[in-house]
Amino acid sequence: HSLNENPTDAIATDMTLAHSDTVATQALHQLKLNQPTSSFLSTVTIDNLTSRVLQITVSAKSPDAAAQRAKAMAAAFLSVRADELRSQQQLTQAALEQDVTNAEQKVASISSQVDALNGKTDAGSQAQLAKLKKQQTNAENSLAALQNTTEGQQSNALQNMTAQIKGSQVLDPAIAGH
Repeated sequence: HSLNENPTDAIATDMTLAHSDTVATQALHQLKLNQPTSSFLSTVTIDNLTSRVLQITVSAKSPDAAAQRAKAMAAAFLSVRADELRSQQQLTQAALEQDVTNAEQKVASISSQVDALNGKTDAGSQAQLAKLKKQQTNAENSLAALQNTTEGQQSNALQNMTAQIKGSQVLDPAIAGH
């Protein structure tokens, strides 16, 4: 999980995701089973052993079938979770890029106002021009700072997402039990 997440909330989210229709549907597809998702999910139990470890237990008619289903559920969970993390990363990146775009538009708007007043010599225009140039400098400085911050945040978010995906794995292979 991300260092920014509450571990209890994060594992609760993972438990819900692991026992979701989306994960079960993907597992059923992988197993090539034509069974209702709700029926399949009724054979699946998800437990949190720690704030970082889930245990997936699946019952079936045979121990080997249960192990195969547990393996498919684990693989489906990891796949869906990775997709969710990538989606969150894309949304974060889009929001950061929108902030930069808004700041760029503000600079452009002020710049066009400055351009419109350039060449006017009356006192009112000159006072307005001085005020706008000050706003323009502040907006440009804010934009530069925002761009630097955004690049750092995007890089950190990407590294965090990559670490979460690579760090999420099956610890112990599915085994047939009784």
